[in-house]
Amino acid sequence: MKTFENHCYEFIIHRRENWEHAREDCKIKGGNLLSIHSIQEQNFIMSSLSSLNFLGKGVWLGLNDKVTEKTFVWDSGEPVDFEYWAKEEPGNIVNILPVHHEEDCVLLKPNDSGHWYDYPCDGILLVLPEHDAWVCKYDMSPVPTPNTMVNGTGTPKLIG
Repeated sequence: MKTFENHCYEFIIHRRENWEHAREDCKIKGGNLLSIHSIQEQNFIMSSLSSLNFLGKGVWLGLNDKVTEKTFVWDSGEPVDFEYWAKEEPGNIVNILPVHHEEDCVLLKPNDSGHWYDYPCDGILLVLPEHDAWVCKYDMSPVPTPNTMVNGTGTPKLIG
């Protein structure tokens, strides 16, 4: 785990899965797939991947346009207030054979300065699955101390 500002980041870089599996892994553990909201956070992610000697193709982000094409949203529900797309991204539908595959999910590629690319969430056909690493992002919650008590609304209340 690494921390930046008010979040903890778990880098799952030794496993490769499709976007939905990565998303579910983070949700089960109480987090979300990585969302990035500033150039400072982008640089932190890139620095962390470098320090971990990450050599994979990319890292899934929680950004997607699964509901409405070309309207990207963070899976966490946070506002999209920062973008770092590669040139000519987000791209279009991938056409292979008579089948097309929408590029609804987003991959951060460290070998391209961390730029973002839209990709098919599951890959192209069954012979070209898209399995990549991911990062889970967790909010850091204040830890109750002996001098605090949770009131009926679930918020800490000073009792000392």
